[in-house]
Amino acid sequence: MIDGSPPSGIYMGYTGRNQQRNKQMLAKVQKWGNSQGVRLPKQLLRDARISVGDDVEVSARSGRIVVKPLSKSKFDLAELVSRMPRNYKPREESFGKAVGKEEW
Repeated sequence: MIDGSPPSGIYMGYTGRNQQRNKQMLAKVQKWGNSQGVRLPKQLLRDARISVGDDVEVSARSGRIVVKPLSKSKFDLAELVSRMPRNYKPREESFGKAVGKEEW
């Protein structure tokens, strides 16, 4: 909380300048619209194996903000579909009688 209200999101960008190569830097929390953000240098993102556009998990632990890349999906849709039998025919499943205003 910077202005007394919880932030509505954290947005991350990067800057090409990084004088220090020891994976540590100083940064400033800045206001971007109704949110707050921190710019991350390209090299820091590269060292953390995070690319622009990647989904990340952001959490607060013991007074620190932790940004972790989300693990890539363990499943590949094309590979899963390729394992389906060629003669597989999906069928309609019954979920019982309608109990509300569902339309079937």
